[in-house]
Amino acid sequence: MKNLSFGVVLTALTLFSGCGGGGKGLPTSTTGGLPNAPPSNASLNGSYAFVFDGFDAGGSMSAAGSFMADGNGNLTSGIEDINRHSSVTTNATFTGIYSIGSDGRGIFTVSSAMGNSTFHFALDTQGNGRFIEFDNSGTRGSGIIKKQDSRAFSTPAIGGDYALGLNGSNGVGTRVGAVGRFHADGSGNLSQGAIDVNDAGTLIPTASWNGSYSVSSNGRGTAVLFGTAVHFSFYVVSSSELFFLCTDFPTLFRSGLVLSQSGGPFSLTVLKGPAVFNLTGQSTSAESSAALGQVVTDGLGGALGLFDENDAGNVSTKLKFTGAYSIAPNGRGTLDLQVQPTISESFVFYVVNQNQALLLETSGSAVKAGSLEPQSGAPFSDGSFSGRFAVGTLSPAVVSVPDVSGVASLDGSGNFSETEDQSTPSGMVSNVVVAGTYAASSEGRASITLTSAVSGNAAFYAVSPTKLLSIPLDSGNTAPAVLVLEQ
Repeated sequence: MKNLSFGVVLTALTLFSGCGGGGKGLPTSTTGGLPNAPPSNASLNGSYAFVFDGFDAGGSMSAAGSFMADGNGNLTSGIEDINRHSSVTTNATFTGIYSIGSDGRGIFTVSSAMGNSTFHFALDTQGNGRFIEFDNSGTRGSGIIKKQDSRAFSTPAIGGDYALGLNGSNGVGTRVGAVGRFHADGSGNLSQGAIDVNDAGTLIPTASWNGSYSVSSNGRGTAVLFGTAVHFSFYVVSSSELFFLCTDFPTLFRSGLVLSQSGGPFSLTVLKGPAVFNLTGQSTSAESSAALGQVVTDGLGGALGLFDENDAGNVSTKLKFTGAYSIAPNGRGTLDLQVQPTISESFVFYVVNQNQALLLETSGSAVKAGSLEPQSGAPFSDGSFSGRFAVGTLSPAVVSVPDVSGVASLDGSGNFSETEDQSTPSGMVSNVVVAGTYAASSEGRASITLTSAVSGNAAFYAVSPTKLLSIPLDSGNTAPAVLVLEQ
């Protein structure tokens, strides 16, 4: 981890306050998961991989690695790779301790030759979690932890077609994003590679490439993409999910997610029905954009939908759009949207599965990137959402984003409350309690109003009754991010 120390998390709706803006996993927990049983140290037990994106004094940074948790408050066998704006560190080892409170929030403190770091985190019922750095080191950011499937700790276990999404920054610190795909043959060879890159608004055309990879018995792998040009380490979550980190210096890329493609060769019908998308981007050096919406595709190349956006405090709600998409047999697609009726945006995407893809904007310099997920559970109502949710911030686009970790409770009658920990540019705050109301539409969009501790507005879109994505919708919030609430 970057000397990672995690802390258990959760409160997503908190980013709705004036403070902020703001993927395969574990078996269901029967002893400490949310909300089935009171969380405890036993809730974190086994081998985990993580990826972390944030900022330090030099600019953007990322880390990826793995560790063992013993269910009794101890972390062992930690290993990580770190890509900073100033340097790259590989194969750094660490140990640590952790503690999980009865409300589901927890803390990791990690020790290595680089020093100590502390993190706050929270776990969902699947045993996965989100965490933020919470110390005085000057590094701020957020990440994901997921339980590993050790059966995939070998080169032959990683085989088939994969989609990838990468983030990073260029030499002057502006945002870079990429999406692509490749084929792994199970014997260490990568082929049929394709990638699209947006470097602060400069588009690098689709490129084809080959490469190589290997996986060690501890679940850490290495890969070389674009022939011998770009080097990565990666940590295996399962045979269908990998956390990538670039180990070159300097480089445009830092970290990313790799997911197995299923159902190819692909056609227009791989997108059909409702799905929820999220996008984050960099508006200025200190301001971000965040958008959420629902798109309904017809399986024939047509789309329509609804979305909300906070672009550096410029808030738009319930914008309707129409669109057209195309998909190549390798899963590369394009999506062109027309918004009410004077605004247009274009994206490239790579299919993961039915109604699932990794997205990258191609029509602007904000480098908006995110994902598309199939929506289930409609028609929705306030009663569709109840129980305890783990909350955390998706990868921040700018250093100004407040990073949040906490726990939220929705009562199924339009009321919510949450307790969260916040890491902001002005400092860290623990045990922030907020409350408010939500009103859900049948399509799964909900308006949120904060009524206690702070005032503000937000929205969430339901991926399902157990997974919500939220953004703040206040004009004073110029560094919004996407929050994830997940049971």
